[in-house]
Amino acid sequence: VLALVTTNLRMLFDALDRQAVPYAMAGGVLFATDPLHQQFVLGLRALADRSDGVAEAALLRPPFFAVDLLDLVREKAGTEDTEAARARSGREWIREARRARFERSPGQTARALLEETGIGRAIALGPNGEQRLRHLRELCLQLELWAAAEGLDFDGVTSRLRDWIAHPP
Repeated sequence: VLALVTTNLRMLFDALDRQAVPYAMAGGVLFATDPLHQQFVLGLRALADRSDGVAEAALLRPPFFAVDLLDLVREKAGTEDTEAARARSGREWIREARRARFERSPGQTARALLEETGIGRAIALGPNGEQRLRHLRELCLQLELWAAAEGLDFDGVTSRLRDWIAHPP
């Protein structure tokens, strides 16, 4: 299926995913409107901006971490059980990734998010996983290139990327 207009392709992609039919998509709008790609971008932004509540909420839920709202409540209450420990573990990873973003390049930080949390595995094992994972790896490379070309750090380059959620290229 080739389409000149992408307005209704999300419905087609969802149907292809349900039937496990591989497909290829190209174009900034198609990339930026894929829900898993959006969650990855929000996860990147959450590492840079603690005040972006939407981004942090996207990062603290599956497929990044196996944490749900009750786990976070139990952690905040200081409960010592498996659920609270799961939430603490996720927050520890985030705290360390936030600190380390100043010690490595933006692309390395993005690849760490992709490879060290559950999102890479979830995408690879999900519908059309090979293509989606390839696109996210390309995004990690693109972050590296933007940062180098424009002298941006991780925070600067992810700030630009965050705009893709509201206004896809």
